[in-house]
Amino acid sequence: MDKDKLEHHDWLSVDYVRAWYNWKMETGVDSDALKELLNLLQALLSNKENPRILDLGCGPGRFSKMILDAMPGATVLGVDYSPACGQVVWEVIGEKNRARFEFFEGTLNEPQWVRDLGVFDAAVSSLVIHDLKAESHKPLFEAVMSVLTDGGVFLNFDHVGYESPGYTQQLENLQQKYTENMPPIMKAAFAGCGIKIGRDMKRPLSQLCELMRQVGFESVEVFYRWLSKAIYGGYKIFPS
Repeated sequence: MDKDKLEHHDWLSVDYVRAWYNWKMETGVDSDALKELLNLLQALLSNKENPRILDLGCGPGRFSKMILDAMPGATVLGVDYSPACGQVVWEVIGEKNRARFEFFEGTLNEPQWVRDLGVFDAAVSSLVIHDLKAESHKPLFEAVMSVLTDGGVFLNFDHVGYESPGYTQQLENLQQKYTENMPPIMKAAFAGCGIKIGRDMKRPLSQLCELMRQVGFESVEVFYRWLSKAIYGGYKIFPS
């Protein structure tokens, strides 16, 4: 995360991280999209008995746990810059999954270290990359490409911007309802940095897909979209 930017999440607070995770689990926010992401990941890795998966910006491990619960042969390496997330993630992952999970602390705004993590059959990310500096997107995609096996796939579920900026204002109230029940500790963090909950000024989806193509990803597709959230991805080399 960019330490020079006003952050609308207090990811360095263990209390905040736990509150965020509990809110997501209790309300089911984004659960349908994450299930779609998991189904897609399983389908694209159906020929792998024991896939190694990289979870970029894993936070407290919500999606990592979903992978481990659904894919008994998979191992996951979760990456996050926050030591608070690194603490809470072990609570979330649980004892039965502990042997199949690793955690690495690192910032995605400077992703060159990703190249030292070994080789992966897939990389995933959920609701993280939109918070990086725009100039970090391409280097991150390049780093991910470098650690995927031939035939490896990268899938990202994230906030994306609209091609027509006017939609941001027009659909703000519709997007607002997904975060209206945030716990007080989260609302305070948003208010403290002056960001209006529900407003999305992120990079358009077409630009993100084009960046993936520029670094060499093949068969880049948008698999799911609802308002300003989308699942998109592509292969290092499309399997024959």
